[in-house]
Amino acid sequence: MITNELYDRLDRIKLSTVTTYNSKREFVDTQKIASGDYDRFDNCLNQTIDIYDSATVFTAETLVERKTIESVYSGQVEGVDAVTMTARAQQSITHSINIRLKARPTIST
Repeated sequence: MITNELYDRLDRIKLSTVTTYNSKREFVDTQKIASGDYDRFDNCLNQTIDIYDSATVFTAETLVERKTIESVYSGQVEGVDAVTMTARAQQSITHSINIRLKARPTIST
């Protein structure tokens, strides 16, 4: 179940909660996703994802993992040349994903 709880003045999501259940409808975990700043194209530049093993109590005792995601966009307005997403887990392990996107040509008539 996804609940968007907080929006900024431009209607961009600032806080979401994702509650996960397994196929037997048993609780698995809760993720609190806090979005930081957005760029001029409405791409979220950073997020913090806190994962809890409780459906109702969100404290340091129920925190299982914290991830910080930073996205760096570069390229032209017509298309993004590269997106670098860096995720840092609580144990200071860093994963980077580089994605190359190509813009499709547009034809005007």
